[in-house]
Amino acid sequence: MTGRPVYPVSCGLVTPLGNSPQEVIQALWKGCVGLEQKKTYWGTYALGSLNGFEDWEAPEPMSRLENFTLCAARQALSFDVGGSGGRRALVYASTKGNIRLGYSEGATRPGVVGISAWLKDKLWPDADDFTISMACISGLAAVALAHDLISFGSYDDVLVCASDEISDFVVSGFAALKALSASACRPYDAQRNGINLGEAAAAVWLSHKPVHSLRIGRPALTLDGVHISAPDREGRGLQKAITQALNHEKVFPDQVDFISAHGTATLYNDDMESAAFYRLGLHTTPMHSLKGYLGHSLGAAALVELILAMEALKEGVMPASAGFEKPGTVFPLHVVKENFYLRPGPAVILKTASGFGGCNAAVAVFREAV
Repeated sequence: MTGRPVYPVSCGLVTPLGNSPQEVIQALWKGCVGLEQKKTYWGTYALGSLNGFEDWEAPEPMSRLENFTLCAARQALSFDVGGSGGRRALVYASTKGNIRLGYSEGATRPGVVGISAWLKDKLWPDADDFTISMACISGLAAVALAHDLISFGSYDDVLVCASDEISDFVVSGFAALKALSASACRPYDAQRNGINLGEAAAAVWLSHKPVHSLRIGRPALTLDGVHISAPDREGRGLQKAITQALNHEKVFPDQVDFISAHGTATLYNDDMESAAFYRLGLHTTPMHSLKGYLGHSLGAAALVELILAMEALKEGVMPASAGFEKPGTVFPLHVVKENFYLRPGPAVILKTASGFGGCNAAVAVFREAV
């Protein structure tokens, strides 16, 4: 069944490299890195932390996470297109929400589920709200839900928001897995030795009405189901998600111009991705990971990277992959060391993500002829 096309209207970002999509993409093109070494109880690690929110005094009760999430959401809604007058929804995605505050009986701020209703009341009181929490694909899973809501006519406009923050709970968990790197991570490189945690907020306003030359294809979600934290070593679930996402749009792998990949810089994840891309014939397609600039912001990461991919697609320049020097995956990949210039005219990029529990997501984004 073919539904209505879905278009991005405008976006918002709060990241360690800037507080708007334009500011962040400019920093990426210049090769700026938003990671700092920080000492924690479990060791010293390179982290992508947001600065400037800890001491901010809100005029009303609001957590740090809610603060920077609201900032990103308001950016996305600042673009005036006159309003469609139709039904609206808000989808919020996160892995941890306000977990830094704890969930005791005396907690006064909402957990993961309650943040969507809080955002709706702030931004679109007449909207319906939804919550998605699917590990590190949460941001793309939220886009998938929003796409279906619009495509099949349930809603005309959907605001998708995603955020996560660095907390002791998160650091201790990844430290226990021995997955954290003390230096800036190096996705797909032979010397990669772990991830950098990050924090961010992202928001995108999606609509059934075209505003720019970009269109978002129907995303695909799959599940490996082989391990609680490790991916399927063969990448079969990711391969299936990519295949479904391209099939939704009747796109062949050789028509993809660039890949914005997950790229956590852990041994198993990067090898798994290389296997999936290789079997699909996408190993020669130019690609990058943005984790070496911003860190891995968990449930927000996929939406952050999708927004930056769209911003880069509009300008025709995809950022280089930070930290990559020498190929180090089981199967070869075309990881770009310098900013990559797309051909003029229509173009297709692929965004992928994977997460704990073996979940995978993929979506094609189109720059269409004006």
